[in-house]
Amino acid sequence: MAKIGIDFGTTNSCLVAYDKKSDEFTYFHREAGIPAPFPSVVCYHGREIVVGKEAKKIINKYSTDPGHCIVSSIKSKLGSDRKELILGTLFPPFKIAADIIQYLKTNATKEGAEQANVELHQAVFTVPINFDGKKRADLRQAAREAGIEVLTFIHEPFAALIGYFFHNQKWEPIRKYDGKYFLVFDWGGGTLDVTVAKADGMQVCQLGTSELSGRAGDAFDRDLLLRCWNRFIEKHKDKYDETLIELAFKQEQDKLLAAAERCKISLSKFTSAEFDGGEITFLQSARKSEYEEFIETITREEFEQCIQGHVEAAIGKVDVALKAANINAEQISLVLLTGGSSQIPIVEKKLRDQFSHRVRTISNPDTVIAEGAAVVAEMNWKPFLAKDIMVELSDGSYWTVFSKGTPLITGTAIPTKEETFTCVDMRDDNAKIILCEGSHPDTRDKGLGVLNVPLEKKLEKNMHDEIKVCFDIDGNFIMSVKGHSIYRGYRTTLEVHDICFGVEMR
Repeated sequence: MAKIGIDFGTTNSCLVAYDKKSDEFTYFHREAGIPAPFPSVVCYHGREIVVGKEAKKIINKYSTDPGHCIVSSIKSKLGSDRKELILGTLFPPFKIAADIIQYLKTNATKEGAEQANVELHQAVFTVPINFDGKKRADLRQAAREAGIEVLTFIHEPFAALIGYFFHNQKWEPIRKYDGKYFLVFDWGGGTLDVTVAKADGMQVCQLGTSELSGRAGDAFDRDLLLRCWNRFIEKHKDKYDETLIELAFKQEQDKLLAAAERCKISLSKFTSAEFDGGEITFLQSARKSEYEEFIETITREEFEQCIQGHVEAAIGKVDVALKAANINAEQISLVLLTGGSSQIPIVEKKLRDQFSHRVRTISNPDTVIAEGAAVVAEMNWKPFLAKDIMVELSDGSYWTVFSKGTPLITGTAIPTKEETFTCVDMRDDNAKIILCEGSHPDTRDKGLGVLNVPLEKKLEKNMHDEIKVCFDIDGNFIMSVKGHSIYRGYRTTLEVHDICFGVEMR
């Protein structure tokens, strides 16, 4: 049976199937004949749950009416202890995520998944690079609630690279790129992920990554909304007091953010666009309301000014990923732009200024990540460590914890390793266990973090404290490092989420 991949996104989500026998992808949602994702938006109205495009329509129609609760960008809240208040009841974020995943599954069933011989009870899920252990656990729980077993997680940029090759070019071009480097710039609604990878025979390995959270499409919408709202209020500030203005903004915010997103998308195609927020209600009293039409024209240049700081920060993350991979920009053979925010003209221009003709805008940016996940699921490919994970010692040498090539199998932890280190410098009252990755056992490519272990201060002269450290990588591909002083016993823990891995494509 064909297997599925799911790209559960901040702004949009997508389910795609791949069948290796027919070498074809199956899509379960199209718009104007083109495969398309569903908006990651949920509307609750009594016992009715509406998801996707219909939920976005409701934002415009019922956003200020009682009895409706509209939730968007729930992915950004996974892993949080903060619950969402929905019509008087508190729900953990994974419950809302489960409603979106269930909708993807239900829609695929309606669209003939069973007749197409597609397995909907297992899937490979994609995640951002720095999606920590609690977030992955929440996503796994959401999938379970929707009746789907997570086969494995794969980083979104890595999935995009696999999806790109299989959708457009298949095996031969992969061989053509043997020994060459790729850079994937994946900027969506919630995060920017940058990945540098290398083709080595039929293996593709991550060599360096970087990420930027909270400065993506959702932030662009908020900044654009505030710019237009300030302009709108300037026209009406003498008519309404500050309290009424704040109340109107709070009541209409969901609808206005949806308008900001539409305007942002238009500005990627046109040099100016209308921000159409519809009628804004100013509640003068329980019986009296006044209405103002909120329509503002904004140019692409003004929008680019709004997001200039975000774009500069994002381009800076490219250099971070290159440095982690220990290569320079000239060594990159192919740059892939994926995610809605990477389609903004100023973003593409900045990257072309750096990489010239090597930048590729792809024809299927909305589905390519799910396609890559579907390929991994169907081919039953297992990730492995792309680099040695090491501890940097005081003399500048390295001790290897886990060797490059160690297989990573979801749901199964790599056997725990334990080691005892002697602290040779007691001055800071902490032992520092410095974790890093390297392409070779004596080479540091990237730091992964530092575990600070409190030492026992009251030791006899010339005695050195000893630190016992346990290392493991769990089924969610999260590395946990736990250490304690043998004399003091106080335990500290470090989690590492951005481990570089590879996939053997056979």
